[in-house]
Amino acid sequence: MKHPGKNFKGQLENEDVISYFRHHWILLLPDVISFGLFLAIIVLLAINISSFNLPPLSELYIQEIAVLTIVATGFVIHRFFVRLLAHAMNFVIITNLRIIEVRKTLFARNDQESIYMRNIQDIQKHQDGFIKNLCSFGDLSISSYGSEPIIISTVPHPDRYFRLLNKVKNESTFAEQIQTRTPKGIDPRRMNEAAPARDKTPQP
Repeated sequence: MKHPGKNFKGQLENEDVISYFRHHWILLLPDVISFGLFLAIIVLLAINISSFNLPPLSELYIQEIAVLTIVATGFVIHRFFVRLLAHAMNFVIITNLRIIEVRKTLFARNDQESIYMRNIQDIQKHQDGFIKNLCSFGDLSISSYGSEPIIISTVPHPDRYFRLLNKVKNESTFAEQIQTRTPKGIDPRRMNEAAPARDKTPQP
């Protein structure tokens, strides 16, 4: 299914977006757990702070501890939301011509890697292990002629995208073969119209 309203930077002429996806949410699980534990500790300390025999806030070292606590809290919150944004900014685009993997961070990274459908030799799906099958994610290995395989990791619902990529690859190969056999200047869709009609007069 095409997405006619979807465009991206570096899109080629006559290139249509067929599908796109972000990496599986399992990548965010360690950050969510650590952030949740940090918030739980802060909340527990705030609730029970009256039970501690703390010196008055006028003491210099208490002020320093308070400042460090605020700075540490701000850093942890900033780091968590930066990870969320980085996850949203990393995605894979499947078009009728290419597979494009976009890898970005908020400040330091902006990479793209693509492979043309016509250059794909083989597509393999790897989904080994209990966790990968339970949470429905895996890896796709895409081999091309004369280069190292491209590994797309933590693909959600890998069966779906494995079948989709094979379908688009086969359609691209078929379209290229038709284009190769079609004389220049003739639309392949109108070849039947351009072909001369056969003489159906019975021969003596």
